[in-house]
Amino acid sequence: MALPDPRASRAVLIGVHDYRQLDPLPGVRLGARRLAQLLRDPQVWGLPRRNVTLLHAQASANEVLEAVRDAGETATDTLIVYFAGHGLRDRGGEQLYLALSDADDEHLEIGTLAYPTLRRVITGAGHRASRRITVLDCCFSGLAISMGGDVSVVDRPSLARLLDEQEDDEDGIGDEGDYGSCVLTSAARTERSFTPPGRYPDFTGELIHVLEHGISEAGPTLSIDDIWRRVRLRLQRRGRPLPQQFGHNAAAVRPWVHNRAHHPPCPEPTTKPAAPPAVTSSAPRAAERPSQDRLSGNASPRPMLRRRTFVMAGAVITALGGMSAGILATWDESKGDDDPTDIGGPEITSQIPTSPRPTPNTRSAPEVQALDALTGHPDTVSSVAFSPDGKLLATGSGDTLRLWHVGARKQFGKPLTDPTGVISSVAFSPDGELIASSGFGRVVQLWDVSTRTQGRPLTGYAEAVLSVAFSPDGKLLATSDAKGDASASAYGASLWDVATRKQLGKPLVGHALFVWSVDFSPDGKILATGSNDETVLLWDVTTHSQLGKPLTGHTSPVLSVAFSPDGKLLATSSWDGTARLWEVTTHKRLGKPLTGHTGPVSSVAFSPDGKLLATGGKDHTVLLWDVTIQKRLGKPLAGHTGSVLSVAFSPDGKLLATSSADRTVRLWQLE
Repeated sequence: MALPDPRASRAVLIGVHDYRQLDPLPGVRLGARRLAQLLRDPQVWGLPRRNVTLLHAQASANEVLEAVRDAGETATDTLIVYFAGHGLRDRGGEQLYLALSDADDEHLEIGTLAYPTLRRVITGAGHRASRRITVLDCCFSGLAISMGGDVSVVDRPSLARLLDEQEDDEDGIGDEGDYGSCVLTSAARTERSFTPPGRYPDFTGELIHVLEHGISEAGPTLSIDDIWRRVRLRLQRRGRPLPQQFGHNAAAVRPWVHNRAHHPPCPEPTTKPAAPPAVTSSAPRAAERPSQDRLSGNASPRPMLRRRTFVMAGAVITALGGMSAGILATWDESKGDDDPTDIGGPEITSQIPTSPRPTPNTRSAPEVQALDALTGHPDTVSSVAFSPDGKLLATGSGDTLRLWHVGARKQFGKPLTDPTGVISSVAFSPDGELIASSGFGRVVQLWDVSTRTQGRPLTGYAEAVLSVAFSPDGKLLATSDAKGDASASAYGASLWDVATRKQLGKPLVGHALFVWSVDFSPDGKILATGSNDETVLLWDVTTHSQLGKPLTGHTSPVLSVAFSPDGKLLATSSWDGTARLWEVTTHKRLGKPLTGHTGPVSSVAFSPDGKLLATGGKDHTVLLWDVTIQKRLGKPLAGHTGSVLSVAFSPDGKLLATSSADRTVRLWQLE
C-alpha cells in the first residue's frame, strides 16, 4: 500500500524551548528540528519543504492556530500537528494548557493555548484530510484525551467502538478514504515529562531513532502503529515509563513512512555474484545536547525520565475519557518478532476443527420487515440492549441512557444522564433489575430500572471503560478496560461482585493494547476479550487465568466478541472488514472469514437459537448469516445512514435492534 501523498500532506511543528518565566527546554528545539528534517527526508517520507511549518519558539497562540488552520485547509491526505514544551493543568486537573513562551503557571490564561481550542482548529480546518495526527510532548498531555468528552465520540462519535464519526460523514469524507485520526501524548493526565541530560526528550528521541534507523524485521513501510510499538519496546527495555496510544479508524495502521532498515532480498547469483544493493546509512543523531530539560509545568527538574503515554482517538481525537496519551499522533504496535508485547499471530487459513461439524443444511433467508426508527438521541448511538423479557430496550448515546417500550416503540420516561461523560456500552442484568453502562468517565454506572435511579458506581479505573457484560447468573460484571489499572503496562478486563460492588482479584491483563469488548460464556465459566492488538483471549473466570493461546487471524483491531447460546462458538468482528467464528474448545477458526461488508465490522450478535449471526458495519448495513454453513442470508439490511455500531436480538429472536452513528435505533422484525 502506498504511503500518504507528501504533496497533499502538511505538518506543523511547534517546539517551545525558550520561556520567560518557566525553565528553558533546549532539547525541545533540537527534537523539533530533527523531526522536521526527517519528515522532509525522501528516505523517510519526503514532504516538500514548503509543506512543513516549523514555528519559532516565541510564536503566539494566534500564530500557532493560524499555521494549523492554513496547513489544515490545504491538506487532503495527512495533517500532522506536533507540540513539545511545557504542559500546564488547572487546579482541578481537568484542563490542559500548552505553554507558549509567555506562559505564567500561576495564571494559566496568560501565554498559553488551551488544548480544546487547538483540537477544534485541527478538526475544522483539517476536515478534508483523510488522516489527522496530533502529537503532544508535554506534561499532563494525557488530559488531551479526557478533555472534550462532550464531543461526539471519536471525535468521538462512537465511543464504544470508535468506529465512526458523524462529523466525518457530514463532511463528505468517503468510507474508502476515511482513515480517521489519532492522538499521541508523552504523559498520562497526571504525569510529568522529563528530558535526560544532553538528550532529546525521551519519547521524541526514541521516535527519531526509529524514523532514522527503521525496524529491521518489518516490511518496506512503517505505520504509526509499528513505530509506536517499537518506541514502547525500547523505552520498556530502558526501564522508562511506557507510552500509551489510542486511535480512531485506520489512521494508525495505514503505512506512513519508509522503513529505512528494510532492504529487498538480493537476487540469486547467475554466473557471478551480483553486486550487493546499496545500503543507505541513516542520519546520525546529535552526540551531545544541552543539559536536562523539564517538560512539565510546575515541578522542579528531576534527573529522571519523562513519563509518556500515547492515545489515539478518532477524527482528531478528542475525548477518550482519561486515556493516557502520547507524543506523536501515531497508533502503534510494532510488529517486531522481538517485541514481547506483540501477541498477534499469523493468519489462520485452513484450520479443521477436531469436533464434529454439523451437517450443512440449506437455510432460507428470514423475511425481514423494517419497523419505525427510534429517534431522539442528539448524538451517535453507541450501544443497544434488550431487557431479559424483551419489553424494554436500552440505548446509550453521548452522556445519556434511554429506555424504550419495545411494543409501543416509544421512549420510557426521561433520559438518564451519566455525569461522568460519554456512554460506550450498556447491558441489562439477567433479572432485568439493573442496567450497567460504561464510558469515558473511568467509572461504570449501575442503574435501577424500576426506580430509574443511579446506584453506587464502580470506580478505580485508570482509563476509559469500553464494554460491560453481566454473567449469566447476574452475580458478576465484566468490564473491558482501556488499561488494567493505574500501574499496569498491559491491558485487559476486570470482574466485579455486583452485590458488594467490589472488584474480584486483579485485572485480567494480557493484551498489548486496550480491550474493546467482553462477553461471558453461557455457563459463566469463560470470559472472552477482544482487543485493539488484533487478538482475542479467553479467561477462566474462577482462576482469572488465560485459557490457551490467543485467537489470532484478524489483521486489525477486534471490535466485538459474542458467545453462541450453547457456548460452543465465539463470534468476533474486526476493523479488517470480517467477522469470524471460532470453536471455543479448540481455539480454531470455523470455516472461512465472513466477508460481505465493505468496511469495518463493529458488532456481532447470535440469535437466541444460535442459528443466525447478525453483523453491523461501517458501510451502514446489517448482514445476517447462517451459522451452520457460514453463508450470508438474503440482502443487506439497509436504512441507516451512518455506521452500525451495535446489534442485538430480542430474547424471542423475533426482533433485531441496531444502533448507528446516524443517531437512530432501528428495529427489524424477523419472520
